[in-house]
Parts: sequence; structure tokens; C-alpha cells
Amino acid sequence: MASLPKAPPDPVQAVPIDRPEPPAIQRVRRRRRPSGEPPPLPAHLNASGKWWLGLSALVVVAWGVVIVTNTLAFVDVADTWVLQTLEDVRTPGLTRAADVAGVLATRQALYVLWLVNLLALAALRRWRHLFVWLGAGLVVVQIGSGLTSLMARPRPYEVEIIGSWAGFSMPSLPMAALSAFLISMAYAFMPWAALTPVTGVLAFQMDGVFIGATWSRDMRNMMLLSFVVYLAALIGLGKAFGNVGLWAALHIFLIVRGLSLLSVLPARIRAAFA
Repeated sequence: MASLPKAPPDPVQAVPIDRPEPPAIQRVRRRRRPSGEPPPLPAHLNASGKWWLGLSALVVVAWGVVIVTNTLAFVDVADTWVLQTLEDVRTPGLTRAADVAGVLATRQALYVLWLVNLLALAALRRWRHLFVWLGAGLVVVQIGSGLTSLMARPRPYEVEIIGSWAGFSMPSLPMAALSAFLISMAYAFMPWAALTPVTGVLAFQMDGVFIGATWSRDMRNMMLLSFVVYLAALIGLGKAFGNVGLWAALHIFLIVRGLSLLSVLPARIRAAFA
């Protein structure tokens, strides 16, 4: 059946609609990557890095001025005067303290520090710190050796040397290598190492109390207990979290040692002063 013809619909008039203007483009800070890590480049120096860089540049500029102006003799005279002043106040006790303080700058100690740092960074898979540390160590050794050969500073005049002499403290290859090793270790483990005084303060205090009271048996027993807890934490956390687990186990050991000694302290006081 054929459909009947229909009248065309009335034309619909367009109604204007108010559309909001698009927001202006604003520049925002650079966002992190989806993983949450910062972009690899460009790298920014922290405040400590800027201070180290500035101090290093200051030392280089100062010695450059000394070499260019040929005033190294005046520096030798000033250093000799300082050493002569120290010799006047030399005592057996201060000599022993200086010998102990200078152990870290000996060849054997530097080798042990180098080997321990190398093995620790490799075992903990801190590859970036490892390669930066190796490169910085090579640069420091080369620059230190070059400065020592270039300046060829003499031994101090009228000062009795009663120990081994490896040159003045500036430039000094042992001191430069020791500084580089210690700074590398500090930067690699600084956050966890900074927490040690907080977690270990009670253990250190209890050690002083028990050593002073000669309660060595309790110290031995609590040390064995803390060591067992440390081994359990090391096995459980070390495999799961790597370096973080290792440091966490160390802090757990310090906390358990302090609390365990504190727990037996009242009984020991009652037994000793009853």
C-alpha cells in the first residue's frame, strides 16, 4: 500500500550556544616519568655537591696562583713554622694519638679501604657508585702524583721527624686518596649510616654501663641473642630487599642489643645493690 505524501517539516532555526573559551596554555614543572624516577638528564648538583665543587676550585686556583707567582718558598716557610710550633707542644700522649689518627693514611689502610669499598659496592650492585668511584679515584691519584712531582716540597726545617714521612698535607697523595675513599663511602651509604646514631644510641649507652660494672656475662648473652636476630633479619630481608635489607638488619641488631641489655639492667642493679 503506497504511503500518503507528507508535508515537509518546518525549517528549524539554529540557536546560538555560548561556548567557553579554551584555557590558556600554562607551563608547569617537568613531571616525572611513569616509573616515578627522575629524568636521567640533565643531572642537577645538590647543595653539598656545589660546596665540594666550589672548594675544589678554590684550592686549585690558590695553588695555581702560588705556582705562577713562584711563591712556593713562602708557603714552605709558613708550614715549617706551624710544624715547629706543634713540635714545641709534643708529648708522648699526643704522639700516640697522632700515630693512631694517622693509621688510616698508611699504605696498608688505604689498600684495605679500597678493597672493602670495591667489594661492598659490587656485592650490593651499586654499579653507578662503583664506576664513579673508580673514575674519581684514578683522577685523584693522577692529579696528586702530578702535583707532588711538580712542587717537590722539602722536608720541614729544624723539625725532628719521629715517624714515617710521606710529604706535607698539601699536596699529599695519601690524604687525597683517603679523602676520595671516605667521601665515596659516605655518599654511597650516607642515608642509612646517618640513621645509626638513632638506632644505636641505647646500645652504646648500655655498653658503657655494663662495661663499667664488669657485667660481661650479660653482655655476652645479649650479644648472642642480638646476633641470632640479626642473622634471621639478614636472611629474610637481605634476599628480598638487597642493600636496603642489609642495612635494615644492622639497625634491627642495634635496636635488639640495646633493648635486651636494658631489660636485664633492673635485675642486675637489684642483685648488685640489694
